[in-house]
Amino acid sequence: MAQGPTRILLVEDDPGDVLLLCELLKDAEPANFSVERTERLEEAAQRAAAGGFDIVLLDVSLPDAQGLDGVSRLRQKSPDVPILVLTGLNDPSFAAAAGRAGAQDYLVKGQLSAAGLARSIRHCVERHRLELSVRRQNEEMERMHRQEGIRREFIANVSHELRTPIAAIKGAAETLRLGAVADEKNRMRFIQIIERHSARLNELVEDILLISSLESEKIHETASVELAPLVERLVKKLAAQLRRRRVSVGVAVPPGLCVRAGERHLTDAVRHLLSNAVEYNREGGRVEVVAEPRQGEAVLRVQDSGIGISAADLSQIFERFHRSPISRVMKPDSTGLGLFIVKRVAEAYGGRAWAESEEGRGSTFSLALPLADASKII
Repeated sequence: MAQGPTRILLVEDDPGDVLLLCELLKDAEPANFSVERTERLEEAAQRAAAGGFDIVLLDVSLPDAQGLDGVSRLRQKSPDVPILVLTGLNDPSFAAAAGRAGAQDYLVKGQLSAAGLARSIRHCVERHRLELSVRRQNEEMERMHRQEGIRREFIANVSHELRTPIAAIKGAAETLRLGAVADEKNRMRFIQIIERHSARLNELVEDILLISSLESEKIHETASVELAPLVERLVKKLAAQLRRRRVSVGVAVPPGLCVRAGERHLTDAVRHLLSNAVEYNREGGRVEVVAEPRQGEAVLRVQDSGIGISAADLSQIFERFHRSPISRVMKPDSTGLGLFIVKRVAEAYGGRAWAESEEGRGSTFSLALPLADASKII
């Protein structure tokens, strides 16, 4: 299969050297080179960074760059283009210095031949391609190692979280089997233990399945989802929780405000935000749910008048299985996955999630997602 010409960016301000190099490249066998020229390093850096070149031939004496400083500057702006340095110095120590600065190789101008120039160019291009290939393979291996580490950590965390409700259920069931079932005074307490921990176990499994679907490589189906009715449904479902905590809710979500997302995933994310705002609130507290369009996004904010979050915990609250000491007290049955789910839902549909809080003064959680066409509401 025929290949196109090797695309060369020649950075040289001496017309005589430019003419010599171009003639040598024409005489090379095969003469399969395409040359563009510039006299200044700054322009070379911009053109190389824009792409379209296989190699840069760089003179180390330019109007705006002297010595190997030009190599370093060009390498910073164009890390994926090999550099072949042109110099008038025949100094072996220069080769090592040029390599440290980021060059693939160097050539002495007074010792050039057509065959030698062509060979050096092809060698630099192929060696750079090989280095890029190796680097990408190493990066992929590192990514796979990180994913494996995350997977193992996730399994360890899940195993730990499953043990608690399973142990509680097993203990209560054994107690009932060994005679407590006939104890009218205490049997209901053990039945309630089984019910409570079964509910926690079910919530944990549901959260894990949701995370699995979010982190799969499948393309998530999206639709136009209106926020107002979704929030209204979730607030109604929290009625018992609101009464128990004596928390009131104010909702200001304009009708017709729609986002592009999966309705089930979005419902789970908003449910976690609302539930947290109630559970971590003060008794008799207030929750405000506000949404507005902003620069191509719909931003949903859930603000509470609760205990707030410490600065140390605020940087970790969206991590998987993170639970602060106070959350373990106020919501002991929490899976620690709610806010992680909120973040993953946001990211899965091209949005973002963040939190603002001050300890003792409440918190505001925000979820931003791309706006959708209100005429296509599901």
